[in-house]
Amino acid sequence: MHDARARRVVAVARTDDYGAGLRRAELFSIARVCEKRDCVGRCVVERCNPAHAHSRVSDDFSPETLYELLQDEVDRGPGARLNYELWYGHADMNTGKRTGTTYGALDAFFPAVLAMSGDFERARRLQDSSFKMWRLHGIEPEEINYQTMQVTYAGYPLRPEIIESTYYLYHYARTRRRGNQFGNEGAAVYLKMGEQLFDDFVKHCRAETGYAALKSVVTKEKSDAMQSFVFAETFKYFYLLFAPPSALDFDKVIFNTEAHPIRRTWRR
Repeated sequence: MHDARARRVVAVARTDDYGAGLRRAELFSIARVCEKRDCVGRCVVERCNPAHAHSRVSDDFSPETLYELLQDEVDRGPGARLNYELWYGHADMNTGKRTGTTYGALDAFFPAVLAMSGDFERARRLQDSSFKMWRLHGIEPEEINYQTMQVTYAGYPLRPEIIESTYYLYHYARTRRRGNQFGNEGAAVYLKMGEQLFDDFVKHCRAETGYAALKSVVTKEKSDAMQSFVFAETFKYFYLLFAPPSALDFDKVIFNTEAHPIRRTWRR
């Protein structure tokens, strides 16, 4: 079933929203810094050089500061820690003041960033929240208010981000040997999650000549549109999730924000 499901999906290329790409590129660069403990809080670059002046980033910046400004713990129960959900809201870049409690399809890439940084606990919890957003109406809306769990933008243009994070978390859960950050079932959780994502995607978006974006995830009304990123990213991450691990050498390739694979030729 693992390989059979992989054969049902394919991959090519696309261009994406420039602003979203910049936001993701910045956060991914922060994630790479997290692995260089002697560099955290000093340099938002892949490889730190002692000659860097670090003039663009204040000395007190750290990924932890970013997490604290953006993350939001939502209590769904009578105060017990297990009832808290992890979400990431919007904040003013100058003051850190929270400006909104919205989270959406374009934000669902962030669990992958957290996993890449080694923060598997936050990655796992945020992925659970993303999946809750998906299950709210059987497929994810463009945006919700995570405090009220009400849809604020009901469209679904076939975005790949939640599938991307599912693939990354599946990889890390499958390959990690220490700790138990992903729970007792480990990688199987994300494979099962991916199966539901794929089945829902096909159920609600399949059209006679392709896959149609949804005008509303509530009504499931289709639009007469299919973005090229469906092939460049959405199906690519579906394929990689269900394909055998030998389909891609994860440690020798990195995907840019448009899911274009780039062979690693630099030192970590």
